[in-house]
Amino acid sequence: MAGTIHRSVDRAQGGLIARYFPGAPINSTDEDLRQFKDQSPREIHPETVEPATLSFGESSGRFRTRRTPFRFPSPMTTTQCNAEVSGQRWTRPAAGDSKMAVVMLHGALASGFWAERVLAGPLLDAGADVFVMAHPYHMERAPPESDYSGQYLLSGDIPRMIEGVLQAAADTRALIGALREQGYEHIGLSGISLGGNIAAQTLALADVDRAVLTIPGVDLFETMCESPMKSLVHDAAIEHGFTENRLRQAFEVITPIEFDDLATDPDDVLALYGRYDEIAPSGPVRRLSKKWGFQTQAFDAGHRTIALNMLTLRTSTTSWLLGVS
Repeated sequence: MAGTIHRSVDRAQGGLIARYFPGAPINSTDEDLRQFKDQSPREIHPETVEPATLSFGESSGRFRTRRTPFRFPSPMTTTQCNAEVSGQRWTRPAAGDSKMAVVMLHGALASGFWAERVLAGPLLDAGADVFVMAHPYHMERAPPESDYSGQYLLSGDIPRMIEGVLQAAADTRALIGALREQGYEHIGLSGISLGGNIAAQTLALADVDRAVLTIPGVDLFETMCESPMKSLVHDAAIEHGFTENRLRQAFEVITPIEFDDLATDPDDVLALYGRYDEIAPSGPVRRLSKKWGFQTQAFDAGHRTIALNMLTLRTSTTSWLLGVS
């Protein structure tokens, strides 16, 4: 009974999204979905990604944080609106040149970097620079016809979703490479929900010093096709003509557990998850931890009610990324 409230909140919130958020048109065909059959994640991701060439805009200050927009060409192309990556660098004005950068990856449907702002505070106070960027089909990268941020990623158009996630991982690798070239000696990586999936795949392909996966959707088939958001993604895909078996096969290419080894040392990875999470269930997180060998920290919470533990999450995230026991 302990998890009833947490599970109920997730089911209610997921159900509201599925019911009241209009789905995006499905333009892909069964042949588009078939291309992912019999491929492994390592085969489907670009083998190499060149460091991004960052273009910084004019900084603006708000409270104690300086925010500087940046852009760079995406190493992958899906649609025109996603050809360029947009994001922000956050710094403390009096901190001077930092030797540590933390890349933070947001969750699905995010319209801004609200959670990242909360988590970033102590890292900025400790002298780290924080980089946030929009995933494909989100925020500035959403198509003009979008009704909301992320609509064209979380939909029944499964090939488009998979390609968007692959592009997000490539964008992250390109940014990490750029930060190495800029002289940052320590790179941290943080991902929430969908961002946790993207971060996990990135760990298999790029070496970072420390990483935190928070309520990560490390099995997107289970998250999108067996959760309270099922009707928004799975049911729309089935109605379009995609088969259950084909969907499951396709999602394997963006399922981190399908990677046999990591570029990042698993001893430097921590996963924070909710025991009663109905959106990004704890089972896949624990199975991935067992295979890869990273540490975990569980909370008596669900996907949405994890916010009640935000201060603890912030402390755990900061301590881990800074290497403070």
